[in-house]
Amino acid sequence: MDLFTLAGLFFGLFVVVLFGSFLGVLGALRTFFGAKRWGDAEGDGST
Repeated sequence: MDLFTLAGLFFGLFVVVLFGSFLGVLGALRTFFGAKRWGDAEGDGST
């Protein structure tokens, strides 16, 4: 296990975590704006 392999592993993990959090924020925004757009008063997605 050399330094480049370790750096690559950490970089891959960082990208995965960053992408996952980005998708989570995007999903939350979509759920919020979707609920507002479709007139869902509770905001839980059930019309």
